[in-house]
Amino acid sequence: MARQPRATADAPAEQLGLSRNTVQARIARFERTGGLGSFARRITPRSLGHPLTAFVTATMDQRQLADVAGGWP
Repeated sequence: MARQPRATADAPAEQLGLSRNTVQARIARFERTGGLGSFARRITPRSLGHPLTAFVTATMDQRQLADVAGGWP
């Protein structure tokens, strides 16, 4: 979905071996619950001649995993 956000449910259904209706229902649930981000079109820095490399490090206390994950399963 990240590579082709406007694709129909047919492609992921075929790739995942699920029915189109199942995929559409799951996408609808993600939309209702805020699980899907924006479909905004973005210009890449590389296309403007500014290659970008980012190194991100995150550190957390193992005892606070549930708080950091925010209820992630």
